[in-house]
Amino acid sequence: MKRKVLMITTELHPKNVSVVKLLSKMPDYSFSFLFLSGKKTGKWNYRENIPITYHNCLSFHMSLPVKGDRFVLHFNPFVIFDLLKLKPDVLFLFGWDLPSYWICALYAFIFSKKLIIWVGSTKDEKSFSRSLIMPIVKWMIKGADCLLAYGSKSKGYLLSLGADKEKVIVGINTIDTRNLIKQNIRLRNKRSLLRKKYGIGKGFVFLYLGQLIERKGIQDLLNAFKTRQNRNASLLIVGDGVLRSQIKKIICLSDDKNIILHSSIQRDLIPEVLAISDLLVLPSHLEVWGLVVNEAMAFGLPVIISDKVGAGDDLIKEGINGFIFPAKNIDRLRNLLDETSSNPITMAKM
Repeated sequence: MKRKVLMITTELHPKNVSVVKLLSKMPDYSFSFLFLSGKKTGKWNYRENIPITYHNCLSFHMSLPVKGDRFVLHFNPFVIFDLLKLKPDVLFLFGWDLPSYWICALYAFIFSKKLIIWVGSTKDEKSFSRSLIMPIVKWMIKGADCLLAYGSKSKGYLLSLGADKEKVIVGINTIDTRNLIKQNIRLRNKRSLLRKKYGIGKGFVFLYLGQLIERKGIQDLLNAFKTRQNRNASLLIVGDGVLRSQIKKIICLSDDKNIILHSSIQRDLIPEVLAISDLLVLPSHLEVWGLVVNEAMAFGLPVIISDKVGAGDDLIKEGINGFIFPAKNIDRLRNLLDETSSNPITMAKM
């Protein structure tokens, strides 16, 4: 008989759909999802694309402003009844920061069920709210059967909280890189046509692909790019968020025709913006991983990221496939923009 694995999360990120499809093919396990966000799908609606059963947990929501972003807090008063009805053998939690996760952990301990927690948190996420729930977090860490860390930074954080190193597995956070490699080959000879489509000239192109929110450091990138020496380089910004109108105003005031702001695009068009770019920049002030780094590297692009991006320790080899700079250090970021855009041949070989 197949073991029943219940994956419990608020919502499924579209980049994780390919991973879920692989899980569904495992012969000895039966996977299903319990969505704590209920029927609310937020900014993503990928539930219909997953090949496994999912259940919506009755949920009430509260949206809180957090550093230019919005954090949605979900309350699930009847989550325990969902667990009793579904009777999972294994509970796979996608976090530890909600009361519902705590209840799920308690259920696992009481009924002797296996508990796996997927952890992306790092030491950089210090906050008052985290300090308040730290005793609960340590309790969950101590009782879990397995802790699946995003990468080396997450593993280090878990060990600092007292996790048993034998229970910590580093599962490098990733996406379906095989598809992106195929797309790179398909679009390689269409670069000029695609650049015309997106209003990009012939020079070196930096790409920012992500949310336009404060913790992503997009304003640092704009400030660094505006004072660059290589005036032929372009910056393509693709994304939406609460800072969009502010960023649009900054671009207009700068009168820099080489800064192009584009709205968020459908996932099937992401290969196009990667194809027209020469280098990805992710200057985040806080980023537990940064799957866009995986996407760029799968497409053969070098990257510039801040030292607050979790993926850096595992994916970046300094000067070989990318560069890491101290977060919020605009001068160092500007120097890297000039150094890389002035050496396009070297960048193309990275």
